[in-house]
Amino acid sequence: MLGGALLFTQKQAFALVGFAPALLWSIAARHDLPRRTRAALAAIFGLGLIVPIAMMAWWFDVHGALDAFVHFTVGVNGRLNADRFSPFPRLVSNVIHAPALYGLGAAGLFASVRPIRRAGGARVVPVVTALGLAAGVFVIGKAYDQYYVMLLPLLAVFGADLAQDLAGAERRRWTNGAAVPIAAAGLAAAGIVALAVFVEPRTTLRGLLTIGGFSVAVICAACAVTIERSRPVLAAMLALIALPALSVGNAARSFQPSAPQFADLAYVTEQTRPADTFLGGSPGAAVFRPHAWFYFFTTGPFASDSDWAQLLAALESARVRPRLLVLDARFTAAAPPPVVAYLRRHYRHVRGDLFEREDR
Repeated sequence: MLGGALLFTQKQAFALVGFAPALLWSIAARHDLPRRTRAALAAIFGLGLIVPIAMMAWWFDVHGALDAFVHFTVGVNGRLNADRFSPFPRLVSNVIHAPALYGLGAAGLFASVRPIRRAGGARVVPVVTALGLAAGVFVIGKAYDQYYVMLLPLLAVFGADLAQDLAGAERRRWTNGAAVPIAAAGLAAAGIVALAVFVEPRTTLRGLLTIGGFSVAVICAACAVTIERSRPVLAAMLALIALPALSVGNAARSFQPSAPQFADLAYVTEQTRPADTFLGGSPGAAVFRPHAWFYFFTTGPFASDSDWAQLLAALESARVRPRLLVLDARFTAAAPPPVVAYLRRHYRHVRGDLFEREDR
């Protein structure tokens, strides 16, 4: 499965870095198995990893394209990821939108690291695999939101494991006297007032959901802290309500409607023919129309200066004549000023990032 996954996304290498040595170590630690059996299991894993990659390499080599395949999927990807961005904005965004999963999961992962040697293979494989994926967030160079998807199932397992341990252990009573309930009620009231004052706009559904989600989370958390000593089961239920309520508030706060995207797609579908070409830095609303140029993504170091010069010459000579232009930030940031100037002279704005040829 890992060998096949690597053919579709090289990000799986960070899972492999943790999973493969952990699995081999857990096999070697099985002293209840004969040495020959352990060696056979390790060999089967290595063979299963290599076979799909070898089959792919053989097919491309037979067709004379192995060098090109390695260049464009490994070399170019390496150059693209060399242009790094900080992982913290997306990491923080993911955490605040799923605090239960990331909070409990991270705590469970750290709690699982110390007893890893005593637990053996039952724990070492998921722990080391998760650590490899977590390290990839900071190593990969460009950890987009989809990278975190590989880590989420493991965090769910660690979060559930920690919750089960906490439920089975003797609880520590850390609430004492009237100070904690008073402080919790005061913080809850201050939080709700701050939400009502600072959230903008307050009268829209988005604003109301933001205020409502955060308010429910604050109130439930305060009540859970207050009654944890006398009603532990109810306190746990309130905490479980607070966490998704917090996620709802965060989702409403950063919500972006999809209606403009659907309108752009409808415009392209209705106003252009299937064979009409488009030019842009990413497919966008014209995703079902053929691109007029080889480089239909301009988010990395793909097109060279000579490639852009050839595009401008092809546009000026009408050899390349796109019906539709998607002049988004990706394209304008990558294209040389003469190319952008030519397009602005010959295309008129219709809506959003969409432009049409004036002489169509």
